[in-house]
Amino acid sequence: MRLMTLQGRPALAAIFLHGVYRAPWRDRHQGCRLSYRWMARQMARHGVPTHGKAPIWCWVRDGKFGGPPNYGTARMLLSDAEIEAGIFWLIELDVPDCHCVRSDYGRWNLVLDCFTSGGETTPDLHIFNPGPSPALRLPSQRGRYEESPNQVCLPLIARGWVERVRPLAFHLRNVERRWHQPIC
Repeated sequence: MRLMTLQGRPALAAIFLHGVYRAPWRDRHQGCRLSYRWMARQMARHGVPTHGKAPIWCWVRDGKFGGPPNYGTARMLLSDAEIEAGIFWLIELDVPDCHCVRSDYGRWNLVLDCFTSGGETTPDLHIFNPGPSPALRLPSQRGRYEESPNQVCLPLIARGWVERVRPLAFHLRNVERRWHQPIC
């Protein structure tokens, strides 16, 4: 599956120095850990275990489901501290389907809301497999289930999957005027 992800210097260093990157939980925002742990359990349940590490988020590169990520999307994913820490890297990948769990970015926010709004309830999700990799089918706000797997979770990034790496100069002072500009 052709994917792209935004990662910082430690991830890039691990990929090229050690051949693999597995996301440590300490790098995940404290407020999102419950939902990320929930996703890690879903991944393991469907044959893509994270081996005690955090899921790694990617976008599908085919552009079918909303096009490539833009600076606005990146801004929503990265904290002020992460942005101020420096350069991020846009990593383009070609990942074997067996390592991918597909989901929808918009509906993933419903999952986040279940955990970050103070509730302890787990979201109502149904699993489906329309293609060669498992996908989470998340409920839309109208209660219907629609397939739009524009987001993918991985348990790791292997050096052999990397096709291209580009720096992404990202600063808080320029994000507003570049909000809709694609980052790739």
